[in-house]
Amino acid sequence: MRASTIFCALAIVCIISTSVWAIPVYPAPWRGEPGSTYQKWGFGDDTNPALPDEFDNDYGTPTATVSLPNPWTVFWIPEHHGHQGVWKVTEYLQLDIPNTEEGLWKDILLEMIYADGTLDDDPWIRYQVPGGPIMTADPPIQTEVLPDGVYEKSVWYIYLEPNPPSEIIVAMPPFCELYIDEISVDTLCTPEPGTIALFGLGALALLRKRRRA
Repeated sequence: MRASTIFCALAIVCIISTSVWAIPVYPAPWRGEPGSTYQKWGFGDDTNPALPDEFDNDYGTPTATVSLPNPWTVFWIPEHHGHQGVWKVTEYLQLDIPNTEEGLWKDILLEMIYADGTLDDDPWIRYQVPGGPIMTADPPIQTEVLPDGVYEKSVWYIYLEPNPPSEIIVAMPPFCELYIDEISVDTLCTPEPGTIALFGLGALALLRKRRRA
C-alpha cells in the first residue's frame, strides 16, 4: 500500500510538471500561507522610496526605490497611455524585501505591468541576497500585451537555495527607458521538501532546477 501511494504521488507531480506552464501562476497560490510574504506597489504618487500599497509581511516593511540620476529624464508621471501613476526609469527600480531564512529554499513570483518601447525585449530582472553575487532572472514565464497595445504584464519566477533572510530585486530597462505602472511580489520560504507541492508549484521548482542543471 505504501509503495502504491508513493507511485500515485509521483504520477501527480509528473502530470503537474507537464501542464504547469500552460496555466496562470499569478496570483501565487501560496499567498497568505505560513512562511509567505506579499507586497504590491501601485505608485499613486511620487514618494521615493515608496511603501507598498498592499502588503502582508511579518518580517518587516518592504520598500521600492527609483534611482534618480537626472530629474529631467527620470520622473513620476500621473498618467501614461491610460495608466495612472507611472515611474519613468532609466537606470533601475529596486525592491528591498525583508524575509526569513527559515526553510530550505525560497520561491519568488514577481508580476510587473510596464512599457519599455518594445514588445520583443523584456526588462532585466536582477536579484541579490546578503553577501551574494548579483544574479539575472530567467525570462518571464508569462507575458501578455495589454489592450492598449503599449503596456505588458509579465511574471518572473526566481528560485533561491539556500534560503536567504532578505532579497533585493531590481528592474532595469532593456534599452533606454522603462515605464513601470505596478509591481507585485510573492515569496514563500519552504520548510521541507514536499511542502511546495501542496500549492501546485512543486513541479515548477523541480523544472527550474532541472533547467539550471
